[in-house]
Amino acid sequence: MNPGPPNRRFANRAAAGLFASTRERRMWYLVLAVIAAIFATLGFGGWLAGELAAAGLLEAAAAFIFLAGMILVAATVLVQGLNQRPSGLNLVIAVGATAMLLMLFLRTAVLAERSHLVEYAVLGAFVYAALAERVAGGRRVPFAWLWALVLTTLVGTLDELVQLFIPGRHFDPVDILFNFLAATFAIAGRAGIGWTHRRIGRKSGP
Repeated sequence: MNPGPPNRRFANRAAAGLFASTRERRMWYLVLAVIAAIFATLGFGGWLAGELAAAGLLEAAAAFIFLAGMILVAATVLVQGLNQRPSGLNLVIAVGATAMLLMLFLRTAVLAERSHLVEYAVLGAFVYAALAERVAGGRRVPFAWLWALVLTTLVGTLDELVQLFIPGRHFDPVDILFNFLAATFAIAGRAGIGWTHRRIGRKSGP
């Protein structure tokens, strides 16, 4: 006799092992991919900035990174915070978080450091999304936003420490602060959108 299809949640947990669901596992894979990209490009940013400056293209490249970075961060915050079409309030939160990142971009003149702001904003949003998936799968993660911020900041600190051993780069605590702020705004935007989405869903429910 056919026992029928297994319970989806049980199957997800059995397949995930240490993870609450297969979706959480995929989110952590994305987190690892972003971290790998950050460390794989160490030293490349400074070299690229020098080459672009020599060719007279540094300002154009900075403008492109600015536009692409803002679009990437806003899309990341929205997509990770929603499972359906965004409401007006969700868009306001995403735009607000992106605007704060914009201010950081305008205060950062170095091309390599601007790229780091994008990297750590995206990393922070992905780490929080992974922890949110863990909570949704029934695992207890108190203060998920704080854990996401701590983990992202630790990666940023390690990033700076590694630069002590890279020619032409140096350890700068200010960079850690800017990475922390970028992650803070992205995580706050992601958490805010998720919160309003749940509130609106409860109010519109039966």
